[in-house]
Amino acid sequence: MDYSKWPIGMRTFKTAIAVFICILLSFYLLKISPMLSCVAAIFSLRQDLESSYTFGKARILGVLLSGGVALLFIYLFPIQSSSDEILIFLVPLAVSVYISLASRIHLEKGIITGCATMLIIFFNIPVHNQLIYAFIRLLSTVMGVLVALAVNYVLPGPADKRRK
Repeated sequence: MDYSKWPIGMRTFKTAIAVFICILLSFYLLKISPMLSCVAAIFSLRQDLESSYTFGKARILGVLLSGGVALLFIYLFPIQSSSDEILIFLVPLAVSVYISLASRIHLEKGIITGCATMLIIFFNIPVHNQLIYAFIRLLSTVMGVLVALAVNYVLPGPADKRRK
């Protein structure tokens, strides 16, 4: 097999490093699943630090706003399980409130991430410790974005303006 047709570029290498760091931090420091932090790192790691920062900032703000909306709804309408019938009405309402708020403050780039975060919170929520669970989901996503930014800062790629 000709491996030269399968190049490992700098962005691929940095993504792998970011995922590795997220797994280590999740397993050994926070003792949580690394899934959300890894996904956040993969989505946030862009071709250069500037675009990573712009995307990461929108992602963090979107996640914080959507998490805040989800926490408010969970507080006002406690959920008994991830198949609680209240979710049929609660989730579309919460998503609508979040999208309206995000649009109002010009956070359109964070809407998809925020909606995904809300769905993860609402449909994977344990019966006990609902607010703590939602907070940990938010923390995990923020961690992934920060890891991606740190990796892109430490290992600038050829598209990074700092190299010129």
